[in-house]
Amino acid sequence: MDKSVSSDIVTATARHQVVRYTAVVSMTVLVVDWVYLFSDEWEHIWKRRWTFAEFLYLCTRYMPFIDVSISLVYYLSPTISPKECLANYATGTWLLVVGFAIAELILVWRTYAIWDKSRKIMWGVGLVWAAMVLANVPILTIFTLSLDFGPQPLAAIPGCNLVNASDIAFGSFFSVLLIEAVVVALTVYKGVQDVRRSSSTLVRTLYRDGVLYFVCLLAMSLGNVLVILAAPVEYFDLLINLTRVLHAILCCRVILHLRQAALLSGTGASSSQSSSQLSTIRFKIQSRLRAGRAPPTEDSLEMTGYTSSSGGGAASEGGATRSGGCAGEGCV
Repeated sequence: MDKSVSSDIVTATARHQVVRYTAVVSMTVLVVDWVYLFSDEWEHIWKRRWTFAEFLYLCTRYMPFIDVSISLVYYLSPTISPKECLANYATGTWLLVVGFAIAELILVWRTYAIWDKSRKIMWGVGLVWAAMVLANVPILTIFTLSLDFGPQPLAAIPGCNLVNASDIAFGSFFSVLLIEAVVVALTVYKGVQDVRRSSSTLVRTLYRDGVLYFVCLLAMSLGNVLVILAAPVEYFDLLINLTRVLHAILCCRVILHLRQAALLSGTGASSSQSSSQLSTIRFKIQSRLRAGRAPPTEDSLEMTGYTSSSGGGAASEGGATRSGGCAGEGCV
């Protein structure tokens, strides 16, 4: 069912103003988080050899600056016309969905890694992700065709005046809600046993971020579904920009926190072996789960790009560890 704008100019304007505030807040949160974490990003992303994981990170981190900037023009431009509003909104919507898809791919990759690179998990979660992407094509096509913009009732009011929009857009956030529910369920199921058996900082960081962050993203996606279905049309975009920003921030923090924890775990493992300075830090969480903080085994994968505090040697990059954890490139 389509929604129409309120006939009360004062009410409609006040609602639009609330949405403008959330757009500005979203950009503020994005910039503050970027400034706060840039030193970690420089250390764990920019200084490393770039791989697919770095590509996912950079897209997820910097695309929101484009998306939210387009939204700010939409909300704050004093001279934008209804035709320009439509082009602006349609462009921003498609970029938004692409950004969500890339951010969700990080979570899919993480789930695949913690399940020991299981092909069943890869195909299962991968198909859910692909279904989400494909389902959004007709949804967004129908949605953008339903958009109707009119002139602002008062010339002093900046931005665009959305007067009609189809609530089919809830399907996009419902699809995101679905894949996040799948990821949370798989992460919790796998993490309960691993966390109980391990005191490793790496393992606890992996599952702490995996559960807490995903629950936050689930809540935001659910909030968008409820707003689109139940709130007045003026509130249509109330949580969209904030959800986009939080998706980017939390997905990026998953990668940064894991690499920080891997570095700390590697330093601990190195210092416990006082007879030599290690130039290669190896992790195998399965060994840690079974034997506490036993020395890493030879058949574990390597993790590069870090320097141990004891010897200053470069550690090597690594893939996902087996059964219950991962580190480095294979873990995104």
